Amino acid sequence: MNRTLTRTLGVIAASALVTAGLHAGIAPATAAAPVLGTFAKVTEGAGSAVVGSRLLFVAETAQHGTELWRTDGTQAGTQLVKDIVPGAQGSDPFHLAKFGDKALFAATTAISGRELWVTDGTSAGTMMLKDIAPGAANSDPRDFTVVGNKVLFTASTVETGRELWVTDGTPAGTTLVKDIQPGFKTSGVTDLVAMGNSVYFRASDGSTGMELWKSNGTEAGTVLVKDIIPGGTGGFPKNLLAHGNTLYFAASTPAHGDELWKSDGTEAGTVQVKDIRPGHVGSSPGHLTSVGSTVYFRASAHHGIELWKTNGTAAGTVQVKDINPTGDSFPGDLTALGSKLMFRASDGKSGAELWTSGGTAASTIRVADIRPGANGSSPSQFTQVGSQVVFSADDGTHGNELWISNGTAAGTRLLEDIAPGAASGAPRMVGVLGQRVILHSTVNGATTLRAVTIGVETITLKKPVIKGMPKVGRTLTARAGKPATGVTFKYRWLRNGKPIKGAKAGKKKYVLVAADRGKRIQVRVKATKKGLPSVTKKSKRTPRIRR
Repeated sequence: MNRTLTRTLGVIAASALVTAGLHAGIAPATAAAPVLGTFAKVTEGAGSAVVGSRLLFVAETAQHGTELWRTDGTQAGTQLVKDIVPGAQGSDPFHLAKFGDKALFAATTAISGRELWVTDGTSAGTMMLKDIAPGAANSDPRDFTVVGNKVLFTASTVETGRELWVTDGTPAGTTLVKDIQPGFKTSGVTDLVAMGNSVYFRASDGSTGMELWKSNGTEAGTVLVKDIIPGGTGGFPKNLLAHGNTLYFAASTPAHGDELWKSDGTEAGTVQVKDIRPGHVGSSPGHLTSVGSTVYFRASAHHGIELWKTNGTAAGTVQVKDINPTGDSFPGDLTALGSKLMFRASDGKSGAELWTSGGTAASTIRVADIRPGANGSSPSQFTQVGSQVVFSADDGTHGNELWISNGTAAGTRLLEDIAPGAASGAPRMVGVLGQRVILHSTVNGATTLRAVTIGVETITLKKPVIKGMPKVGRTLTARAGKPATGVTFKYRWLRNGKPIKGAKAGKKKYVLVAADRGKRIQVRVKATKKGLPSVTKKSKRTPRIRR
């Protein structure tokens, strides 16, 4: 009977794993990074914007100078958008920012100076939106921040200095919001962050110093939130982060130094969260990053510069882990990856490497020692693509190249060796276009634009099977193999296709009872992993259960 049952049901262990070639948990690039184009330079810091199915970026060629370009991830689809200033001089576009189905940016011409431009990614749809500082003067628009159906930004004129402006994408709808510091002196408005229906920023009206302001895009709705240091000194709020309905930032006072603050947009609701480093020096919170309901940041306290987190209360603002007990771990490039934080840090032994944290000391671990020894691989430019993060690192063998990780050691690997051997491809991220990372690399003096396609991380589950004798009192066992890292199996036993009441949910074993006699048993297996769609499959039904 055992032999017959085995032939009938089979004993094939299904396995749930993340499609990954040889590296479980990582979906590899589908092909080597093709060269999309060769340039004199791809302008870093100019920004990028996805408009439709194309990524807009800024690059320089000998023929056109520095101008606006586009790519769809193919060589044929990598093209000049418009030669705004014909010839080799170029218009030097900068501050690219997506706005609806278009993008805003600053560009320079001899006639109009550096002004506000708009593009839909085509030559005909690329034009100056408004000459804010008429003639050859430069308004130098920047800090584009989308709020609802408008964009707030900063621009400068001779009459007002640099102040807050707003646009709805039309010339008539592009206007000065408020001359915060009246007259030709600038208010220094900067660090714009959207939260709710307003934009928060740092500015000075000439009497309060650099303080926290907010604006809804109207003059009446542009107000000082709080004068943190009354008088002309100012609390100099910086590192602004919108986290739900709360704004977190660093601000300085004479008594506490530079510490963590929060605001709900009201004066009364703008308060210091915690004096992390008591005294006038301050902890200098920086790299504020939102992950789920938690805000992570780095701060300097009695354990050195380490990883901290906050829930907005003093009690809930704590050091996550003293990563380097003998000094500073210098957490950097803090990046959200699902419910985890990915970052760079040094434990004082392995150098700067890739780390992850779930918010506890136990879950804060080094993901991989990419470059064993004290030097470290110095991972940087973390870019999230789906459930993975792409970054540059130097393993000491391949030079500085492109790597990928899903937050596990097994899922961390070299993705692309752009300059084979010990030479460095020195990849620099330009932007993300769907599942493709667009980057540029300079090797032997030649700067190339490349596209790396990242495979989608998925759970693959084969059909589960049941082992055991189909007889009342005997035990059936579901075989679903060993789950890959991060994958969880849940089992549900069925009698004639319906869930069995009383069967322990989630258990892989089931003891046959009298009610099963004459019925056929089946098991349903559900494979899950955080951040990925679950997969469910059923086994074949057993023969009818005997006495």
